[in-house]
Amino acid sequence: MNYKEICEIIKTVSDSNLNFAEVKTADLYIKMEKGSVVRENKSVAFSTKEETEEKAISEEDSLECDKKCNEVPDEKDNIETINSPLVGTFYKAASPDSEPYVKIGAKVRRGDIVCIVEAMKLMNEIEAALDGEIIEILVEDGEMVEYNQPLFKIKKTV
Repeated sequence: MNYKEICEIIKTVSDSNLNFAEVKTADLYIKMEKGSVVRENKSVAFSTKEETEEKAISEEDSLECDKKCNEVPDEKDNIETINSPLVGTFYKAASPDSEPYVKIGAKVRRGDIVCIVEAMKLMNEIEAALDGEIIEILVEDGEMVEYNQPLFKIKKTV
């Protein structure tokens, strides 16, 4: 079992309703309890068929593991999509020779127009539903879009 797998186990237990967990394998024993903090260094034995090696996992290593395990979900929680409210053709600008409503990195506020979806010769302005920063444009100019198809990824501002 490697460092990444141990971090995944810690994260899984942290995110669950469990208060206590033990993991036993042929070469490893982990005991975890929510709400308890151990401030001293502990030695963990990793044994393989070839050799047995002892490594100390310091408090810094365990804190680093917690940070790495918790970073990804936090980032994903701040990402939303702006979806097409109807079937039609996506346009990033009001006309072919005008500037696009938004570009990657653009800051938008709730109600700002981000694009147009043309349906049955009607131009429908699509507005941002929240404040944030455009991090990805998921469709090309002139592309057909479906109902509820994601058009943009937006990082929410707090």
